[in-house]
Amino acid sequence: MTTLFNDFTEKEVALVKFARKANLNWHGIGNADLKELLVDHKIEEPEMLEALGTMELFIAFNRFADVMGIETDH
Repeated sequence: MTTLFNDFTEKEVALVKFARKANLNWHGIGNADLKELLVDHKIEEPEMLEALGTMELFIAFNRFADVMGIETDH
């Protein structure tokens, strides 16, 4: 997966990692994670919300597809 990150900016990688953490360990997100994203990587709140919203849309689609028995290409 790290090779895929070669095509992204540092800011985009930070957003993807944050969204993955929010998906896999949402209760583990703390002030340090927000500081790293918003202050250290200079990501604006709307960018963070867009990344989280996109993640949620994909989660919802995948769950719907699973329930409906729809096969998806990965």
